[in-house]
Amino acid sequence: MCGIIGITGGKHRGLKEGMGLMHHRGPDNLGSWSNSSVAFGHCRLSIIDVSSSSNQPFVSGNGKAHIVFNGEIYNYRELRDLLKIRGVSLKTQGDTEALLEGYLNEGVDFFKRLRGMWAFAIYDESQQKLILSRDHFGIKPLYYSYHSGILAFASELRAIQTLVENLNPHTAAYHLFWNLGYFPEPYTCYEEVWSLRPSEVVVLDLEKSSLSNFMLTMLENFQREESITDEDEAVKSIELALNSSIEAHYVADVPVGLLLSGGTDSSLISALSSAQGRRPATFHISIKDSSDTAYAKSIARLLGLNLEIAHLTPQLLEEWVTKLPNILDGPTADLSVIPTSLVFSLVPKSMKVILSGDGGDEFFGGYLHHPFLNGRRLSHDHAAALLFGSLVKNQSLFALQYINPAINRLRRYWNLFDKDDLAHAYLIHSRIIDYPLKLKETLKFINDAIEHHPLKKILPVSLIPDIALYLPGDILSKVDRASMNSSIEARPPFVDQEVMRAVAKIDPRFIVSAEWQGKLILKKILERYLPYELAHRDKKGFGFSTAQYGLEFLLPDTMKAIKFHAQYAEQFDLGGILEILTPEKAAILVRKYPRFALALITNWYVFSKTQG
Repeated sequence: MCGIIGITGGKHRGLKEGMGLMHHRGPDNLGSWSNSSVAFGHCRLSIIDVSSSSNQPFVSGNGKAHIVFNGEIYNYRELRDLLKIRGVSLKTQGDTEALLEGYLNEGVDFFKRLRGMWAFAIYDESQQKLILSRDHFGIKPLYYSYHSGILAFASELRAIQTLVENLNPHTAAYHLFWNLGYFPEPYTCYEEVWSLRPSEVVVLDLEKSSLSNFMLTMLENFQREESITDEDEAVKSIELALNSSIEAHYVADVPVGLLLSGGTDSSLISALSSAQGRRPATFHISIKDSSDTAYAKSIARLLGLNLEIAHLTPQLLEEWVTKLPNILDGPTADLSVIPTSLVFSLVPKSMKVILSGDGGDEFFGGYLHHPFLNGRRLSHDHAAALLFGSLVKNQSLFALQYINPAINRLRRYWNLFDKDDLAHAYLIHSRIIDYPLKLKETLKFINDAIEHHPLKKILPVSLIPDIALYLPGDILSKVDRASMNSSIEARPPFVDQEVMRAVAKIDPRFIVSAEWQGKLILKKILERYLPYELAHRDKKGFGFSTAQYGLEFLLPDTMKAIKFHAQYAEQFDLGGILEILTPEKAAILVRKYPRFALALITNWYVFSKTQG
């Protein structure tokens, strides 16, 4: 895991400053290289081949290509063997060289062979091209700006600001942020800066000063030729793929630990790791009034794992809110960024890699809205039975683990059955405040994302919006910022193309059914390693609510953020929502819509210096 930065043309003034702003991403080595056409900078967190021979920017054996690379290629040993068979001479033991020499040997098609997470830039001197690439699911971030023939890129928005002057709010994209709570790719909060989409390749022809882009993904080749319809076979298939992925994600020349929340996803990674003979250190954040900690302790004890626990107290919560300007480089409405950042801060400096359970919900139908989005043709009576049954079974399901109050959540899910349009139903669930801004434009964006996703015809349709938008735009982005703030590489074994290939081969009813049986197939696997009551626990979100923590300490910043946005309402596309944005209503926002309050606060953090 690293930080990369670069710019074309002869003006490289901001490069070192940008590297300094990303020092937390790679404190082990800072390196730079430039010629008259391109300048590269790299902050290295040494994980594979920790010797100086793999420091970056890295130059190819023929001296004709350079690379800066953020991420890990888990199948790099197989790729190295392939290149050696083809007569390619390799001088290091790392994945960076395999990636660069593979490109020179096979071109951009070599990227389809990669298993891992990545964001990289390659300067091909012989072709006079600069090539940017991002992994299949958007695990690693990469931003770029192109103006007047000059291309600048970086791993973080704050770093790209050192290369591109006079960045302005992307007014036309803010309706997406105010509705969803994050900027979905390719948008960012800046009009002049774009995010590479998952699987996207951007190519700058330096001779012609022309920029092009295309999608290069292996996901479009996944087929559901003959679905696995037997449940036992499906369980075996997914378990085999997860074991393979977990084994691959342990590839490192440094110690690897994992997060253990006590939920299904992290518990399964812990159980399969233990079954492979591993005893990783595990880390947990304890949230007030949550049963997760008791589950995590029981699981760690049964698996013989050491568990380190930090408690999220109101005082600690308030302290970490003040750290958000240093953790984030863009606005967010995701309150869980706070406990996520805190748990990564527990990890000792000697441990640079942590496995997380991210992606399990998105790939295996773990969210409460998945069965409802998938079964919108159910009768209202059946829907009501499911909704009220869930509420009675676990009264804390809505109020405690999900941010909105129970009645508001219940109303939202009931409304799903009145919407024939999947995007509309999804937005009802997803939006952060009950005031849909530019509804038509937002729905079109969501529908387009669903329609053009390569897995649309293979997976249950209810999964596609989360995989296409929420996973890269919110979850993976949040975890990247939170982990890198503590110089930790977070690896999500669920977010793996071989796992997705296995999911694509099983009958969709094993993923999302009309009945609420979220992640049933994962729980079936977990049964083999843990007692039934630990394997089959109800869904718990990783977050907290105003019911658990008084968030009154957010009021001063909320009031400041409201005043700021009232002053610059046009730039941030707030429209009629200003009617409720008054300092007098700040307490209502914090209590009823804490995600929207956080969105205002963090957007104020980002832009107050440039706008105010």
